[in-house]
Formats: sequence, C-alpha cells, structure tokens
Amino acid sequence: MTGAHDRKIMTDLAKRVSEIAGKDIMDERRQLWAAHNAFKKVRVPIYIRDGGWSDETVRPTLQCEDEFLREHALFLRKMIVQEEFEDDYVIEPWINLAATQILPGEGPWGKTHGIHDSGFLHGARKYDKVVEDLWDLSMLKEPNHEIDEEMTNREFEKLSEAISGVMEINIDRSPRWWGFEADISTRLGYLRGLEQIMWDMIDDPDGLKNLLSFMRDGILKAQQQAEEAGHLTLTSHINQSMCYLEGLEGPKANSRPVKRNELWGFCAAQEYALISPEMHDEFLFQYQIPIMEKFAVVSYGCCEDLTHKMGMLSQLKNIRRVAVSPFSDVRKCAENIDGKYIASWRPSPSETVCLDFDKKRIENIIRKADQSFRECNCRYDICLKDVHTIQGDQSRLVNFVKIIKNVLED
Repeated sequence: MTGAHDRKIMTDLAKRVSEIAGKDIMDERRQLWAAHNAFKKVRVPIYIRDGGWSDETVRPTLQCEDEFLREHALFLRKMIVQEEFEDDYVIEPWINLAATQILPGEGPWGKTHGIHDSGFLHGARKYDKVVEDLWDLSMLKEPNHEIDEEMTNREFEKLSEAISGVMEINIDRSPRWWGFEADISTRLGYLRGLEQIMWDMIDDPDGLKNLLSFMRDGILKAQQQAEEAGHLTLTSHINQSMCYLEGLEGPKANSRPVKRNELWGFCAAQEYALISPEMHDEFLFQYQIPIMEKFAVVSYGCCEDLTHKMGMLSQLKNIRRVAVSPFSDVRKCAENIDGKYIASWRPSPSETVCLDFDKKRIENIIRKADQSFRECNCRYDICLKDVHTIQGDQSRLVNFVKIIKNVLED
C-alpha cells in the first residue's frame, strides 16, 4: 500500500508531466525530428541528454520515501526540468516501467564480473574479467528472453496506485539484450577486459572470434524470442535521440507488437576507440551487422571516435545516424560522411558547460562545427551528453540552448 505522502507527490508530478506532454510544441518537435531523419531541409534539432546533471541538481529534490517510487519520481522531475531547456526533446505522455527480466544466471551472460568502485559519483571503476580462456566459454550461459510477469505486475500495480491513473504506464518488455547490451562491444569489455581484447586480436584472433560468434548468436536468439513473444513494441525504438522518422511509426505506449524491421536500432563500439578501422571491422563490425540489419534503420556510435571509420560503416545498408563525438575531427567526419548519414554531433561538455560557462567560446565552437557540416552538405543535429556536472548551475543548460539558437539563426 502506497502511503498518502508518496502518492500525492507522484500524482502531482504525473499531472504536471502530462500537461507538458500535451502541449502543441511536442507534436512540432516530432515532426521536426521525423523530417530531419528523413534528410529533409529543416533547422538543426537540439537535444540535451541527461548524462549526470540530474543526479547533481534533480535527485536532491526527491521527497518520496519508497525507493522504487523515488526512481520514477526522478524521471518525472527530469521531464519537468527538461522542458525548461527549450531544446527539441519530446516529452511523451506516459511513464515507462521496465519489466522484470529473468536472467540466465548472475548477469545477462550467466557469470557476472567483480567491480572495484572508486566510491565517487560517476567515478572510475575496475572490472574483473570473466572469460579467462577464449576456447572455454563454459562459465557463460546462452541468453534466454524471459519476463517475470508476477513481479512486473506487482510493480505495475504499485506505480498505478501511486500516480492515481493520471498518466499511462507503458510496460517495456524489450529484451535485456538491447541497445548497449546488444552491441557486443560493451559486454565484451566486461567479460574479457579492454587491454586483453587488444592482445587477443594478435595473440589469438580465432579464439576472440569464437567468443564474438557466441555473443552474436546469443543476442540474435534473445531478440528473436522477444519478437516472437510479442514483447517488442513501438517504445522499443532506440537511437540515442528522438525516434521519429517519416515512413516509420513513432513511439507509442502499450502499442501493438512489432518486429525489428519496424524499429530504430542502436549500436556502438566505445571499447574499440583505439582499434584501427581494419581490425574494428574484422573483430567486431562483421559480428554486429547480422544484429543491426534486422532493424528498419540504425544509429551507430556513442563516445568513440569514428572519424576514420565512416567507410566501414557503409557496409550496413540501413544505417541512418552516426555519432560525431567530442573526440572526433568534425571537419573530417563531415567530409567522410559525405551526405550519406545524419551526423549526431556531440560537442564537448567540458568545453561548454561543465567547468565554466564562456559564451564566446561556446559561440565559436558552434560556428566552427556548423560551417564544417554546411560546407560538406552534411545534415546534423546537436546532442549535448555526458554532462556529469554543471557545478549546480542549471541555467547553463538553458543558456547553452539559447546560444545555439542565436548562432544558427545568424
């Protein structure tokens, strides 16, 4: 039974977010992203992505006593703050509840890794590798998509009671092996270790390919199981942006079951940042392609530098968006993209909003990048992410968007 204190907080937050989500501007933003991702000539969309700023400024405002409700209250409060930025984020009229997954062991691949935490918020961590022998994968378990419906229903009832029916609850039954958990690269780093992966490419390339094949096949199996179970819906879209595209049905709560060829997919390779294009292709991308080609369209990349890997990416016929991270050469990326993809440009948060706030410096950064993209006929949007601190000054994000709009209007 949810206490009156928590229920009032959650209901009030849900009402406020519902009001925001119902504004006409949200439909305008949906149309903007849909046209932009279809290579239509529209203004440059702007997206402020939560990368830690909410832990610093929003989490301390939470008042719910129940830990489960606190995390949902955090989401609702973030949406209220997100509106203040006046970027092009689409605030949807529902709240997500992730279904409880039954994993094949301690983690998504059976045996989990040990973690040595620095103890600092967003601080460094060291992971103990799981796979010691590339030819002995007996410690791993094959993925198996299964939902704990009893636990999921209990959490649904609890959240429903807390928000008093004022907002739709979307139950997300997408498989655990989705997004970062389906790019192979992320979990490979945990299972084997970053430095060891590099040695494997030279010392035991066939052994590494044995592990890559096992992971590829497991991900494909789990995703197929979810699809056959009807657990993929229109809220299973994922592209590190707003999942709208002309000709593709956009996100919708508790929608009909869909197949992967009706969805945005996402893949990245942050752990391969220091790997050459040739080795990246041989020891990862060829194993990602069978996973990603199942989707309607795909977004590739996160924080890794893909400057010299655009040619490799062209093998994936349904790729639509590519990350241009703070570590990338913007000009060369624009040239190498050559109008084939939408560039998701991620300006450096440390140079823009984290350490201080210099209006002139930000203007110069935006102008320089905009000039490169325009001269190379490259469609792009701006995504500020991985903002782990704004030194308690939320106005920096509001003013960052204003500066972008002023520069681009000029």
